Amino acid sequence: MLAATGVFAQTASVSGRVLDPSGGLIPGAKVTVRALATNIETSAESTDAGLYVLPALRPGAYEVRATKDGFQTLRQSGLQLEVQQVAKLDLTLQVGQVNDTVTVEAQSVVLESESGTLGQVIQSKQVTDLPLLGRNTYALAALVPGVRPSVGVNNIVVDQISTVAYAINGQRPNANDFLLDGAPNSAASQNQPVINMNPDAVQEFKVETNSFSAEFGRASGGVFNVVSKSGSNQYHFSLYEFLRNNKLNANDFFANQTGQKPPPFKYNQFGGTLGGPVTIPKIYDGHNKTFFFVSIESVRFVQGITFLGSMPRPQELAGDFNNTRVASGAVVTIYDPLTTRANPNGAGSIRTPFPGNVIPANRINPVSQKASAFFPTPNTAGNAITGVNNYARTDGSHISKDTVSYRVDHYFTQNNRFFARYSADDSPWTRASAYGNNPASPVAGRQTFGRRNAVIEDSQVFNATLLMTGRLSMTRLSNFRPSFSEPYDITTLGFPSAFAAQLVPRAFPFFNISGYSVSASIPNVISGGTLGATDVIRLGNTAWAAQYNVTKSLARHTLKAGSEYRVIQFNNLQTGANTPGFVFDRAFTQGPDPTAATAAGGAALASFLLGNPASGSVLPSPGVANQTKYYGAFVQDTYRVNSRLTLNLGLRWEMESPRTDRFNQLTNFDYAATPPLSNTGLNLRGALTFVGVNGLPRSNTKYDPNNYAPRLGFAWQLTPKTIIRGGGGLFYSSITGIGSGPSAFGISGFQSQTNMVSAAPDGLTPLNTLTNPYPSGILQPSGSSLGSATLLGQAIAFTDRGNVSPYSEQWNFNIQRQLPFTTLFEVGYMGSHGLKLPQSITLNQLPASALAQTAALRTQVTNPFFGQIASGALAGRTISAAQLLRPFPQFDTVTSANATWASSVYHSLTVKAEKRYGKGLTVMAAYTYSKVMDYSINSFGGENVNGGAFQNFQNLRHERSVSALDQTNRFVFNTVYEVPLFRKSHGLTNKVLAGWEVGVIVNVYDGVPLGMTSAVNNTFSQGGGQRPNWTGVSAALPSPTVQKWFDTSQFTAPPAYTFGNAARTLSGLRGSPARQADLSAIKNTHLNEHLNLQFRAEFFNLTNTPRFSPPNTVQGNAVFGVVSTMENQPRIIQFALKLLF
Repeated sequence: MLAATGVFAQTASVSGRVLDPSGGLIPGAKVTVRALATNIETSAESTDAGLYVLPALRPGAYEVRATKDGFQTLRQSGLQLEVQQVAKLDLTLQVGQVNDTVTVEAQSVVLESESGTLGQVIQSKQVTDLPLLGRNTYALAALVPGVRPSVGVNNIVVDQISTVAYAINGQRPNANDFLLDGAPNSAASQNQPVINMNPDAVQEFKVETNSFSAEFGRASGGVFNVVSKSGSNQYHFSLYEFLRNNKLNANDFFANQTGQKPPPFKYNQFGGTLGGPVTIPKIYDGHNKTFFFVSIESVRFVQGITFLGSMPRPQELAGDFNNTRVASGAVVTIYDPLTTRANPNGAGSIRTPFPGNVIPANRINPVSQKASAFFPTPNTAGNAITGVNNYARTDGSHISKDTVSYRVDHYFTQNNRFFARYSADDSPWTRASAYGNNPASPVAGRQTFGRRNAVIEDSQVFNATLLMTGRLSMTRLSNFRPSFSEPYDITTLGFPSAFAAQLVPRAFPFFNISGYSVSASIPNVISGGTLGATDVIRLGNTAWAAQYNVTKSLARHTLKAGSEYRVIQFNNLQTGANTPGFVFDRAFTQGPDPTAATAAGGAALASFLLGNPASGSVLPSPGVANQTKYYGAFVQDTYRVNSRLTLNLGLRWEMESPRTDRFNQLTNFDYAATPPLSNTGLNLRGALTFVGVNGLPRSNTKYDPNNYAPRLGFAWQLTPKTIIRGGGGLFYSSITGIGSGPSAFGISGFQSQTNMVSAAPDGLTPLNTLTNPYPSGILQPSGSSLGSATLLGQAIAFTDRGNVSPYSEQWNFNIQRQLPFTTLFEVGYMGSHGLKLPQSITLNQLPASALAQTAALRTQVTNPFFGQIASGALAGRTISAAQLLRPFPQFDTVTSANATWASSVYHSLTVKAEKRYGKGLTVMAAYTYSKVMDYSINSFGGENVNGGAFQNFQNLRHERSVSALDQTNRFVFNTVYEVPLFRKSHGLTNKVLAGWEVGVIVNVYDGVPLGMTSAVNNTFSQGGGQRPNWTGVSAALPSPTVQKWFDTSQFTAPPAYTFGNAARTLSGLRGSPARQADLSAIKNTHLNEHLNLQFRAEFFNLTNTPRFSPPNTVQGNAVFGVVSTMENQPRIIQFALKLLF
């Protein structure tokens, strides 16, 4: 009979032919495999065609036995199965008596002769013995061809963003699905993994990267499938502690450069595992029946951080800019925005510099003056000319992390298996302050993450060819974080009390001053601007899932079918770091032509001192309670056409229901609606609509039920040691994963953004200042009560009802060859085409043709909305001529949030050589040569990547460029080697010199492409950004330095009312490449037959080679072309001690 040993996603299978000595097929032979850990047996009979199939086997070691009357019994030992492996094993029986036994050693199955899927198994030996900086099992996905992880995945998993990003074959990081023991393990925020299993509790895992089976869905990128360990008939336990501190580690590159001592650093990671049969003496004996496995781990971590930034000098804060210089050495000239006037000698406007290049004391805004007291004092020399990077500080964040996992497996009979697992993780995180004990420090507040995953599963064999499995699971991610400075009274800065009373949270305001910022050597620490951060998070993501699968074995077919249902609940209250927020650039103090940016004209700090922001906004957020439901069904056929050719034929249907909100706080847009504005003389169209109102359903998009995803693969055995494989299909992703802020869903009306009117309609003359930034007050959400009159004159964001599920087309072709020493060599091509990818789009930008009117766009004309719109830029008697040329002149910015229009294209060549673990050695080397083109990558937490701003939303073809995630060349090598020397020695020699093993990971890959933006947007296009002009000469330097990474002179500010010609990213200009080696040296000392004491010394970034973060790419910024942080970490040394039984 076919024993129930697990469901497909977390299991392996064995199939093949039963042959006689002449090669003839033997029907009716009984093939049995026995799991060595549990003694559970699984049996099947060969069909009339001599074929047998043993599906749903747990990964691990097996013994195979084949019997048939008239033939000797064949026994093969040493069969090692990996997760999702489809192993082909032909069995040849010798003529003789069935009670005669022939015993042979099974050869490792290295060729994938039954599937066209591309992927990679990470074996248990790699999981436990390769150097893992944060003991994050998922980080080993970096070993897989086609996987592009963020640098942050190497860190200990604490936050939900910086340690979870993996882009697979050009698809976005949120396009993956994570499975744990076959159950969903993804959160709705970024579709990131929730539980990261302790490596000592992981059996192994596989990353599916291209053309995977129809049983997997909700992923247009890849599938991560982790299998946790279960107990066996033998008791096993481990106790361990990993230790690091700043005495062992190298100092940060920039800390060394600025004379800072190494930051405080203390790391203790300790825990243990226990597994075996459930046994109660004299009451219950669980051998061969009931097993348990427990894992417990804690981390106590003082995480050292180096902060590096550029701060104003006392002379500048006093208004004196005579020593403020650009990189060329020219003194920056500060122009008085109140002198803006018509040019008497021609078109346009002019300004006059401040006398002596000093802002008079009586012109410094009172709020700016008080806020200036919160700038930390520069404490390093910085650049000799510009003074950039003149501030450095080291400190330590505090992390306490506790994880547990409990698993029970029970075999009611050989044909009925049940298992249950519960895993939990609680991780409080108190970040170090960039400015010390200073409420204006732009860091996030104390944060607590909670993670849960639970699953129960039952598998039942009904006969020799039919297996069914059902599973229920729950996954939850919680995240709570107040603002760093909360509570803070902003009236102490001079803001009006009426303004302060309308703000939530009560925190130090966000001031972002171009050219002045601070960065941290650890991701996800800085959340604010130059001063202040106001972000608040109260998040709870919960997903419930029910899955049912069935497999049926026929003569030449193995049929699988199943269904899946998920309920995904997204509850969140989140404000950005800029509520309120004020952004300062040099536009108000540049000249003499105020519309033209020059190299040394104006300074953002001067605009700040005058109290003249380029923009300001308040965007409070309501709590949302969103829900989607996912439905999936599939059928998959593995068709063995003959002994050399296997086809994989599959079809999946899936649908994710549109988003609903418990309180109907979702917004759409009717492009044809007539807004309730009269006597305007304009043909106005467009107004907000609301779910559940005026006949609209509660969902914010239409249902998208036609997501049929065919899958095709083949494997052809050209020779006994050569396989040609290929495959392709459609792969639908989810509508979640677009972030946790409610603006991503489009909720205008329930969320009202109040934009500061900082300039007169001409955009050149200051209007409101920091003293009273919102004289008309803050807009209060009206919900749906105002109907089509909602937020007229304001910025709006909504979800287009025509949005659909994103998907990818994938294809591959590869050749596998088995080499001596059971080594696999593989060369192949992979491609993918992402379609309907979510990307917000601005709809109220001027047509490019309108920019030809140049200065006339700033002309003040009679406001046709006066008296009908009460607040904002459209409330005055006059407005700019440009406003009336916008597609929707009755609104400010109009954003279709995460509209599904974007696409991507990926092509790659991959070469891999792998020797799976055997005789003390596993080795894998993989090289990927690739290119990916796209429009955007959305979120990629844990690594600094950049791309130039979208300029022209009216011509999106010009926004397509090489992806910010592109890595043309990527080489990864890893090995675990058990040194065979002195194995047969005795006594002290054996204790000291025997039992050594080495684990190595080497990463070599290209830097990310850089994308430029302009410090000042002079297009006046009423939307979009601006990129600089590029000369066409490569800006790459043969020997870049952190002070000058590229030739900044190749980029210039474009003329006013024009877009720059630089592409969104530049493939020929890249950030720092990676050259890093990690090493683990392990000494095993066997204290007795069962007890092993293991000492580990691990070295991360062994050669202490820095990989720098991308340089500043804002043309016109004082730090343009300057690098301020390391992307990787300096050399870290970790010691560990393990006791293994």
